[in-house]
Amino acid sequence: MSFCWAACQVLIYLPVVVISIIILVTNYAAVTCGSGGLGDLVTIFFCGLLLTSYLKTAFVKAGEVPVSWVDGNTFESYDIEERPLPPFSANKLQCFEKRFNGTQRYCGVCKAYKPDRCHHCDMCGQCVLRMDHHCIFVANCVGHHNYKHFVLFLFYIVVNGGWVVFRNASFLGRTKIRLSEFSCTAAIMLSSIMAACGGFVMFFFLLMHCYLIKTNKTTVDAMSRSPLSWDNSQLRSNIELAMGTDHPFWWFFPVTPTLPPGDTFRVRGQPIGEDPEFTIKIQLEGD
Repeated sequence: MSFCWAACQVLIYLPVVVISIIILVTNYAAVTCGSGGLGDLVTIFFCGLLLTSYLKTAFVKAGEVPVSWVDGNTFESYDIEERPLPPFSANKLQCFEKRFNGTQRYCGVCKAYKPDRCHHCDMCGQCVLRMDHHCIFVANCVGHHNYKHFVLFLFYIVVNGGWVVFRNASFLGRTKIRLSEFSCTAAIMLSSIMAACGGFVMFFFLLMHCYLIKTNKTTVDAMSRSPLSWDNSQLRSNIELAMGTDHPFWWFFPVTPTLPPGDTFRVRGQPIGEDPEFTIKIQLEGD
């Protein structure tokens, strides 16, 4: 059993190891064959920010449901057709997302009520606050607590990729391909291809997530058919929910953000906990 568990962990985190090596190799070639000086320091700086953002996305917990939402009962699951859900006493704040029968959303696996925008991830085996998606390339869910690191990972892939291509192009432009320098030239070309491909692909993901941040949505929100709108029409507030309430300077660095609560949200035009009759009852697929 222990061997199987260890083998599964290796397979799960193998993409993290491979991608980390690709990041290091891509930047190592640019630094080794570069002209040195300030340009190499900038390359190392961007590489450090990229790698730190990536590893924090992989190893920072996406966001567990607070203890106040845990019911602690012994049932593995609830059959809403035969057994009513337990009374919602864990948190008095009004939740806007409901099951199709109007009851509070509940996870029988985690034995906890689900706050708004919280979803259970079968891969991680737990409910995740403000869940965006599960990413196999980071072996982790992307949620409330590591979403900033994920966005920075996309941002620095684009920035670092563009910088590496620029540095490598400068090197190739002033270097004649000779047999003695063929290995260095080949490394530079391979580095440029990997940086350009990564930066190009992730640029479109970055644009998508910038839009999601602007409108206060997650990928799950955008893909669902929910009529609820979490956008409070205040750009700064929407950004702070994703990047933290710290000074905007720190939004661009993979430091732990000071985040608003991830278990209570406002529906556009309606304060939290306002008239329960305002609650829109919707069925979320998979919940």
